[in-house]
Amino acid sequence: MLRFAMLVLLMALSRVCGAASISYVITDSTDWINPPEIASGTKTYSQSDIRVEPNENGKRPFRSESLELAGGYRIGASIFREKKINGFGLWAERDERSFSWEWFDRPEGNVFKKLQEGGHVRVTFREIEGLQELASITFETDVSLRIQQDGDDDVTYRILVKKGSVLEFPP
Repeated sequence: MLRFAMLVLLMALSRVCGAASISYVITDSTDWINPPEIASGTKTYSQSDIRVEPNENGKRPFRSESLELAGGYRIGASIFREKKINGFGLWAERDERSFSWEWFDRPEGNVFKKLQEGGHVRVTFREIEGLQELASITFETDVSLRIQQDGDDDVTYRILVKKGSVLEFPP
């Protein structure tokens, strides 16, 4: 109980100081019966810690924005501008050979539901030139991000993002 109270206090203080935090557990899923922990903790960060990479998918420009948690493991999203965002992809990576893509649909309001394995997040948007883009994601439940390595169909790593974590994206 004390640990939870401390986490809530740290999260509140980080919001006042212009920082956000993400609590996570990274595991090696190659042993699916008893996956060993690789890293865990709470990362307090500011928007300057977010890596922003411009991209284009052939139709329109977007940005990949991500945050390193520990040991090269990152989580992020592809930031598009749309009239109304009804879904988005959240991803995780370890290196250039890893792949992860978790899709979230918008059943109602600003709450989005993870399609596979469950979980909910609350999204805030910013409006730019009459279009919406993701501004932040608040994890309302624990959410597992699955990483596949080297084209393998099996999940090799997981990043569990804990309830209450916030991923903020700079404009």
